[in-house]
Amino acid sequence: MSGEAKKLTMRPYARLLSMLGDQLIKNEVIALTEIIKNSYDADASRVRVFFQGFDDDGRNTDGSKIIIIDDGCGMTQETIEKDWLNPATPNKKLAKIEGGRSSKGRIVQGEKGIGRFAVFKLGKTISVCSRRCDFACTSAECDVCDYESYLTYDFSKYDDDYLTDNNQALFLDDLTVDLKIERPPLFYSEKSNDSLSQYGLRTSHGTCIEIGGLRGNWTRSKMENVLFQVSKMRPIFEEDGNESFSIHFYLNDLNQVLKSRWNTDRLLQLLDEKSVLSVREGVFDQETGSFNFLLNNKPHTLSLDSAELKGLSIYRDYVESQGYPIDNFSWRHVFSPGSFSFRFDIFDLSQSALPRYMLDREEKDVIRSHRVYLYRDGIRVMPYGDPDDDWLSIDVIRGTKRASSFFSNDQIVGCVDISQKDNPQLKDKTNREGLIEEGNSVRAFITLIQIVLSWLRAHPYQQYKMGIESRKKADLIRRGRPKGIFDDIENAAPDNKKVKSLVSELRRSYDKEISVLTSRIDRTENLAAVGLSVETASHDLMLVLGRALTNLDGVISEIEHMVDFDSDHTLNELYAIRGQLSMVHDQMKDIQLIYPSTKTRAKMIDLATYVNKVYSIYKRTLGKYEIEVNIEKEGSPLRAKTTEAVILQVLINLFDNALYWLQYSSTPRRILIKLDGGAQKLVFSDNGPGVSKDDAPYIFDSFYSGKGEEGRGLGLYIARQLLGRYGYSIRLSERSEEALLDGATFVVEFVSEDGVDCE
Repeated sequence: MSGEAKKLTMRPYARLLSMLGDQLIKNEVIALTEIIKNSYDADASRVRVFFQGFDDDGRNTDGSKIIIIDDGCGMTQETIEKDWLNPATPNKKLAKIEGGRSSKGRIVQGEKGIGRFAVFKLGKTISVCSRRCDFACTSAECDVCDYESYLTYDFSKYDDDYLTDNNQALFLDDLTVDLKIERPPLFYSEKSNDSLSQYGLRTSHGTCIEIGGLRGNWTRSKMENVLFQVSKMRPIFEEDGNESFSIHFYLNDLNQVLKSRWNTDRLLQLLDEKSVLSVREGVFDQETGSFNFLLNNKPHTLSLDSAELKGLSIYRDYVESQGYPIDNFSWRHVFSPGSFSFRFDIFDLSQSALPRYMLDREEKDVIRSHRVYLYRDGIRVMPYGDPDDDWLSIDVIRGTKRASSFFSNDQIVGCVDISQKDNPQLKDKTNREGLIEEGNSVRAFITLIQIVLSWLRAHPYQQYKMGIESRKKADLIRRGRPKGIFDDIENAAPDNKKVKSLVSELRRSYDKEISVLTSRIDRTENLAAVGLSVETASHDLMLVLGRALTNLDGVISEIEHMVDFDSDHTLNELYAIRGQLSMVHDQMKDIQLIYPSTKTRAKMIDLATYVNKVYSIYKRTLGKYEIEVNIEKEGSPLRAKTTEAVILQVLINLFDNALYWLQYSSTPRRILIKLDGGAQKLVFSDNGPGVSKDDAPYIFDSFYSGKGEEGRGLGLYIARQLLGRYGYSIRLSERSEEALLDGATFVVEFVSEDGVDCE
């Protein structure tokens, strides 16, 4: 049937109120927070929440109601009729476009126009009394604001679907509310008593909301928990940061003040005195792509262009997930959430913490009750920061990578601050539970925070842990002294033959055990680079073997079917297969040299030969990342008396470290190796990011790695240990005359400790 189109309008059902209130809002914490946010936007300085008509334990009675009173600017009759009663009012959204600040200069929080319906999460009978004042007005007889508006809802007779007795669905405009205007009997004026004085609030303007017909069951403990959560609506990290806006909870009257389960002052004290790492004044600058912050009061800058950050797996994985190669991309393509600020405090909850950072059980509970909060223009974005919320995916990271490579959720307390101005793409969900995950803005934003935390764990916190280990080793040495103890026992009983005999037997037993343990350590250190070299070579080997198998399958098929058999072609294919397998054979021969079971006897070794062998193992990967390698020789050939396995391990670790850092550096990428036979040393230099001053003291310690979660922390440690067995050494050069390139320079010296060279 055709004809003129019929014009229709949309008419929402009354059950929309349940969806906007009870169903959309998760819990009482979010509901009260939404109501209090309206008070904040109304320039209130104080909000008081009374749980009226409850018993002393905070349990509901028939007359229980929740009263929220503020001293904000209040609402006129026109505001109530046109804005309060109409869902999705655009007024605040329009105000944001025009500047978005209140009379007191606060940045307006609301914009969706539905926060007021949070009252229906709490109860079904609601009364709103409001008296308007523009704050510029000083007269109690003002014609504009010398009256109060009373609005009353009573939906207690309806179920959540708002059906009539005969199951007919009501429309939203079928519901009626009562609005009346009166001279001020509640708020203060010269004509009336101040009715609000019973609530300890003497004000000539504001809004009072009473909610009855309560939906939920309450207890005093629940009230205190809600207070604890609501009190975090404003930043809790500055002692005087909330003086202009305070929130107070009471049970029945002013004499029963509800207290939060946790003392904020106690948290602030722990942040000042017990945090291992204190990150303050942190800012991510969208323009420069850099993080700037104070770390334990020392300024730090980290750039998204730096190899130091690009080397973190969190950074690399995100960039590659966006379709960019980590060695050739611009951070601007993947990180553009806008500038934001941050602060973190990192605690050591372990039993091995240094005494000054040790926490008792109560202190740990205080720390664990907080996480990393997100604030927008000074107002919290919920539920980020709740103990059971993992918005930064920290638990996921620890579960999918090594748990020790990232902080645990409960040892970080902090906040991240965004703004409507700088982060317009980061928007709140309608249900007030986090950010809308549209596009990549939210993921990029979260990844940036993860990058900072990952760097903190990989560098300064790892250095702190290494300091603990060093102290333990020193204490163990001081307490140990087994050989000295043997002497002390003998000296204590010089004439006792039995004691001397037992001590001698104990010495022999001890020496045997030390010999066995030393042998095991030596074998373990010798094997450490085997996996590294196989890992490096395996990709090439598998690629060549795959091609050989493909070629071989083709030859077999051709011979089986004898169709157009071409003997010359088949012969060429077989030669190609032999060449490919020969390459695999040669590669495996080089790798086998590392095993301690082969050629372990020390002999005079030409270093240039083994530099070329290791270069051949890495050649394809180095080419992939456009890394140029140059080998220079000076003076006589550089030779050293040691084993092939030791030299290969040292060189493999040097190549592997250079490759790791250079792949994240800008081009041109270079490695320069100088073999100086006259000075008996090998200089290995690259033009990567170098080793930071903070990392330099630790790089030869076991299990410390500047690569963070990617590193094993054993390569340089084992290289030093192996060389030390022959009196040789390896060090990070800090002398400019030794540096061949402007990155990291390592010097391997083949002169024994007594000054005698290898020959």
